Amino acid sequence: MEIRVSERTDKPVFACGVAYRRVGRSNVKMDRGEIVNLLRRTYEVSYEDIELASIEDIDLDKVKAFMAKAKNARLSTPPSNEYTTLKSLELINNGVKIAALLLFGKNPQSNIPWANVKIGKFISEKDRPIIEREIYGDLVEQIERSYVEVLSLIRREVKINGVLRRDLYEYPLEAIRELIVNAVTYRDYSIKGPIYVKIMEDKIVIENPGGLPSGITVEDLKKPHRSILRNPKIANILYIMGYIEKWGIGTLQVLEKCILNGNGGPIFTSNNVFRAEIKSKYRENIDENEDKVINYIREKGKATRKDLEKILNLRESTVRKILEKLQSKGLIVKDGRGKK
Repeated sequence: MEIRVSERTDKPVFACGVAYRRVGRSNVKMDRGEIVNLLRRTYEVSYEDIELASIEDIDLDKVKAFMAKAKNARLSTPPSNEYTTLKSLELINNGVKIAALLLFGKNPQSNIPWANVKIGKFISEKDRPIIEREIYGDLVEQIERSYVEVLSLIRREVKINGVLRRDLYEYPLEAIRELIVNAVTYRDYSIKGPIYVKIMEDKIVIENPGGLPSGITVEDLKKPHRSILRNPKIANILYIMGYIEKWGIGTLQVLEKCILNGNGGPIFTSNNVFRAEIKSKYRENIDENEDKVINYIREKGKATRKDLEKILNLRESTVRKILEKLQSKGLIVKDGRGKK
C-alpha cells in the first residue's frame, strides 16, 4: 500500500506501492513510525490499535498460557482457541495490533524497539550509573524481570528473632511492584523512549513516557479517583491476569505502603513524562553524625574507625554504634576484621 500526503490536505492518499511524505515539491519516503503516526493523527486511531504485524509474529504458546490463567482468574469463559481469543479481545483484525504484539509477541522490540525498561543504580543524579540493566520481552516479562532486578539493587536489613528471619527493604516492595506495573500499563508507546528506573542513594525514581491521560491530575492520584486508561486493551489483559485493578486505587496503595514503611509519601509529577519518586527510608531517618560518616566515606572512598572518631570528635564506643547502625541499613560495608 502507498500513502501519499496530498498537497492540499494533511490527509494521506492511498495507492499501491510504498509510503511518501511531501517536502516542498518532492516526495520523501516515509519510515514505519511516520506512517503509523500519520494514520493515527488522521483517523484518530489509538496507538495500541495500529495493525503493525502478522500472526506469525505472535507466540501462540503465550496466548495458550494466558487462556489457562484466565480460566482461574477474571475471564470465566475464555474462547476455545488462540485465534478466537485474540479476536474476541480485539487484539487482531486484518492484522495484529500493537497491543497484541506487546503482550504476546515473539520479539516485540523487533517492531517497537523503544518498548523496554532501563534500570540504573547511581551514586548521584549527575554521574553515570555504576550498574545498568536493560529489560526486553513482552510486557509481563518486563514487569517480572524489572521487579527482580530492582530488588537485587536496593538495600535491605536482616532481622533475626529467634529462629525467624525477616528481610526489611529500603522501599516497600508492594509499592515498587505497583509503580512498575503502572509504568508498563499506562505509558505512551508512541513515544520513542524507554521506561527508566533510577536507584540512587537517597531515592528511587520511576519514569514512563507520556504524562497522565487527559482528565486526571497529580493531585487526583492522592485521593479516590476514576481510572482513565491510555491503553485499554493492554490494561484489560493485565487486569484479567491480576496485575492491575480498574478502580483507581493503585496510587493510594502506593501512598499507604510508603508511609507505613517509613519512606514518607511518594512524589508524583507529570508533564511529557510521568515521574514517581520515593525517598529512601534510611536517608530520611539518619542523624547529623551518620550523615557526616556517609559523606566522608563517599569523598575518601573508605575510612577507619579512628578516622571517624577524629572527624566526629566522639569516643570509640559511640562511633562503633554509629557504624553498626549504618552497616545494618546497608549504607556502608565493613572491610576487614578487628578494631581497625
